Amino acid sequence: MKQFVLALTASLFASVAYSGDMTNHQSESLEQATVVVYRNDSDIRSRRLTLEVLLGTEHVGRMRQDALVTQHPAGTYTLDTSLPGDEPIELQLQPGVTYYVQAGVSVHGGQVKLNLEEVGEQVARTEMGELPDSTI
Repeated sequence: MKQFVLALTASLFASVAYSGDMTNHQSESLEQATVVVYRNDSDIRSRRLTLEVLLGTEHVGRMRQDALVTQHPAGTYTLDTSLPGDEPIELQLQPGVTYYVQAGVSVHGGQVKLNLEEVGEQVARTEMGELPDSTI
């Protein structure tokens, strides 16, 4: 009986410690803003291009055809890509908010054009079908 009580006590302490870790993780994620960048290519030739995505000075990932999701602390950031001649956009990130950025890539006469545009969740949901939930 004594061993059972000790095992139950140890289990309860472990459960409380794990619960505290989860609370800390949840509060950290609430302090972060989520940025979803997705492709909206107008032509099949542009789908072959890979984009390097930068948020501020940090490289956040490569996009070939899909989307990428990243989390950052609140603040003002410049979102840019590796394509020459693109126009970066400025994002003012607030904690706990998700931002959607459409990367419209097109090819005209052999010249690649990229348009980065912040859009609402409904627009992103319509264009992407299913919103990504993973962090890259």
